[in-house]
Amino acid sequence: MSDGVLMALGSFKFEIGLTAYNNLSQKISFRWSEQQTLGGRSKLHFTGTDNDTLDLDGTIYPEIAGRIGFDAYDTIKKMSELGKPYLLIDSSGVSLGRWVIVELDKKETYFTRDGIPRKIDFAMSLKAYS
Repeated sequence: MSDGVLMALGSFKFEIGLTAYNNLSQKISFRWSEQQTLGGRSKLHFTGTDNDTLDLDGTIYPEIAGRIGFDAYDTIKKMSELGKPYLLIDSSGVSLGRWVIVELDKKETYFTRDGIPRKIDFAMSLKAYS
């Protein structure tokens, strides 16, 4: 992958200085079925793993990133509204499989006189598709 790209989700690139994320966390959940027993403690049975979840958050400064900064959130929003899984590639070019966007959050602050935000904080959650 090219210099400065942290990760790519489909055609969208998380790039240092433009659309980079500050934090990336992964959650892995395991399913356990509980079976009640008469006169004793419940028994737990492992039934598998849930799909992994990735949470990303970052900050975009439109005065630095330019139009790309304004368009980034809208691009991700449009991708999520399509309801499709996207290939996730890390900075080394390794495929992490297909992921879906399950949640987006945006906060705009420090507005200019024209109502243009100088800072856009974003957060998103991805879930492994397969």
